[in-house]
Amino acid sequence: MGAAVIQVQSTSRQTVYTAAVDYPASLIGYGSSSARGTSATITLLQKQVAACPNQKFVLIRYSQGVHIIGDAVAGGGGVSGLGAATPPVAASIFDNVVAIPNGRPPPGL
Repeated sequence: MGAAVIQVQSTSRQTVYTAAVDYPASLIGYGSSSARGTSATITLLQKQVAACPNQKFVLIRYSQGVHIIGDAVAGGGGVSGLGAATPPVAASIFDNVVAIPNGRPPPGL
């Protein structure tokens, strides 16, 4: 995913910062790991928007991160073994998300 992040940074005419979401990213205890990642993602988005309301986000994700970003922006279903049911991030926060690429690096990277 690093190549995709570098491509966004190098092709944007805007200042681009990166931040990684800190969570266990573990298959063992997947439900707990994904719940922690979802919570950390929502908290990160909330803090960033509070600090800079006009900031825009591109949410790049891979593997378990796909599940986490989906739960953070659309709410988690609470399916057994996949993490607790969670509401989505507030629409006022989600309005700052401008893209969620499909999780595959662009061709040639």
